[in-house]
Amino acid sequence: MSLPSSQRQALTRAISTDRLTGYRNAAAQRGCDVLELYVWDRDVAAAAIADIAILKVAMRNALSRQLEQLAGTPLTSVWTTAPLPRSIGPGRTCPRLSAVPGGSWRS
Repeated sequence: MSLPSSQRQALTRAISTDRLTGYRNAAAQRGCDVLELYVWDRDVAAAAIADIAILKVAMRNALSRQLEQLAGTPLTSVWTTAPLPRSIGPGRTCPRLSAVPGGSWRS
């Protein structure tokens, strides 16, 4: 991979020296270009996040199935009708899932 000079200049301006220090050390050990290593790392992270998104959905679905089994009722209506807080932030809590029959989840 060879980065165009315009991309190299933009990356050099955008990424701090402190951020690139570890990449410089790794690039020197491997005999490769520091910015190409940085972009390769970005590409690996981008590829991983796609799989993490699928894993997140699979875990959420498995959790929902288990909660439905414990509650003895489908939770579809709970997820779509539970009230949302006006604001979530410091000092605020998410709504309780007390609508789940027999549920003990609290936020």
